[in-house]
Amino acid sequence: MDAVFHHTTLCDLPPPLLHNHLLRSTDLKHANLSGLDLAGIDVSGVDLRGADLSGACLANATLVRADLRGAVLSQADLRGADLSGADLAGASLTGADLSHARLVGVGLRGAELSEAILTNANMEQADLTGACLEGAVMIAAQLSGAVMVGVALDGADLNGAVLVGADLRKAHLEGAELSEAVLLHADLDGAWLLAAQLQGVVLRRARWSVQTRWPCGFRPPA
Repeated sequence: MDAVFHHTTLCDLPPPLLHNHLLRSTDLKHANLSGLDLAGIDVSGVDLRGADLSGACLANATLVRADLRGAVLSQADLRGADLSGADLAGASLTGADLSHARLVGVGLRGAELSEAILTNANMEQADLTGACLEGAVMIAAQLSGAVMVGVALDGADLNGAVLVGADLRKAHLEGAELSEAVLLHADLDGAWLLAAQLQGVVLRRARWSVQTRWPCGFRPPA
């Protein structure tokens, strides 16, 4: 039977009791945890499907292999959090701060991350198929081996990001900042890069096709 968590009751608990209460829970589906201070909590493997964590502080929290499908984490503070192997398919992370977060192998298919901050985040092997990261700040993010088919990155800042072997087929990167980004062995077949900033970008051994759209005047290396 699913547990029912009342937000007013949770808000009344001091942080140590709140953490202990949540740590004893394995099923937090649809729980209202919005705005709570959950910094440093370990909810690895917990079922948080559809949970409302908007505006919550989860800095340095551990959510390894947590099920966050359809969860709401808009404006949440996830700086330094470990979400390795977590499933965030269809989750909303609009404006969330994930700088320095560990997101290795995370599932973000169809997730909403517009305006999210992912500076220095480790997203290697992440699945971002169909996700929206328009206007996201991803400076120096690690995205090697990430699956980013059809991802929306229009206006995103990927300066210095590492995308070695990333699958960017049919990705939308119009107006994106990719200066000094490393796309070694990346697949850009059908990617849309009009008006993107590509100064110093590394494209050695990357793949593209006649369907790939480059900025006006830009000539990819032969």
